[in-house]
Amino acid sequence: ADGTTQIRYMEYPVLSGLYQYGSMVVAKTWASVAWLPQALEVAIYFNVVALGLAAAWLVTVWATALSAGRRIWDAALVAASPLVVVHAFTNFDALATALAAGGLLAWGRKRPLLAGVLLGLGGAAKLYPLLLLGPLLVLCWRAGKMREWGVTAAAAAAAWIAVNLPIAVLFPSGWYEFMRLNSSRGADPDSIYNVISSFTGWSGFDGVQYPGDSPIVLNAVTLILFAVVCAAIAYIALNAPTRPRVAQ
Repeated sequence: ADGTTQIRYMEYPVLSGLYQYGSMVVAKTWASVAWLPQALEVAIYFNVVALGLAAAWLVTVWATALSAGRRIWDAALVAASPLVVVHAFTNFDALATALAAGGLLAWGRKRPLLAGVLLGLGGAAKLYPLLLLGPLLVLCWRAGKMREWGVTAAAAAAAWIAVNLPIAVLFPSGWYEFMRLNSSRGADPDSIYNVISSFTGWSGFDGVQYPGDSPIVLNAVTLILFAVVCAAIAYIALNAPTRPRVAQ
């Protein structure tokens, strides 16, 4: 607004950022070949990205179907999700879902090392696949299979570090942008928190926020609530009369 230059960095985890970069290279290469069908470069880029994300989503459904076994309707719920109809190509989450579903399939096939690698790569695309290590820890603790969990957790950490470390060393500001943005931005417009605030006029836990302000109280509240929910899930999983399945 004041005429100065603002430096911005890719606000995605490393693997998602590299996917976007690779798609850009493919799109520019396509656009440079005169005898290929041409369009706006951004349209070619979208087509390249969408093709890869569609393949990743097919992997997600395939892996879920194999994991579901006789509960095939579990996979049908994934394949027919209305969220996918709307959001399949509005973000890069399909990369993480493919790796997470593949990791759970590998775990179910008793391949903890492969499961860890896939979950670690998934965590390098989006954070949530790494959260699956929590339920696995609880179930392995109850079943006395901590060695298997250790293999998976170590493989996940190694895969995540192998992808992230080079970028963190070479481009520290760009690497940190995803974490900085997630800690400093407010609630998403489609969150329940924001919906309540919009309908009631409530200014939120942190009051009126201005550009550059971090929602410190909101971050603390959500972190505490997240920890409480995780503890409750762990308690139920450890004390249920029948040991839950991973999906449960």
